[in-house]
Amino acid sequence: MASANQGGSPSPTSPRRISAAGRQAKALELRKAGYTLVQIAERLGYAGDAGVRKALRTALEKTVKQPAEEVRLLLQARNDELLQALYPRALDGELEAVDRVLKINRETAAINGLVATKVKVGQDPEAEPVGVSVQLEAAVYDALRRLPPEQRKLLYDLRERLVGAGGGGAAPAADGVGQHPPEG
Repeated sequence: MASANQGGSPSPTSPRRISAAGRQAKALELRKAGYTLVQIAERLGYAGDAGVRKALRTALEKTVKQPAEEVRLLLQARNDELLQALYPRALDGELEAVDRVLKINRETAAINGLVATKVKVGQDPEAEPVGVSVQLEAAVYDALRRLPPEQRKLLYDLRERLVGAGGGGAAPAADGVGQHPPEG
């Protein structure tokens, strides 16, 4: 039923528009969760993937208008869920999980403004950007300190293979966490 507005389209508060907005939001939620366009169409009753594309485009246009704080909180919640799933595996010494946990921690620190922006210092165009988050570095050292010595040794051996013995990095901590652990 058309309203009395100029274009003849339903008013923004009509049941049809409200229902469409709900379906668009659900389509976006499913897409973020990894569903394909075809799966979303089947699940929400769209005629095909073209309708889903249009719904996603409309939902994204509305999402772009969200305040930055809401987006930050959403990203934080996602990172927290991922961290909950991976952290126990990382503590068990699964190296891939350790890597993912560190990446999630870096992303979380970045979205919360805890990572310093890397900037070039001086006039040298070849200079490496500098900037380290002390809080993130402390969290990494704390996590390493809690690993059993044999797992810590595996991580340092991997680091040496990837970076090289003289590849720079953080200075050794007084407790030895930042250096290669002694042989057995």
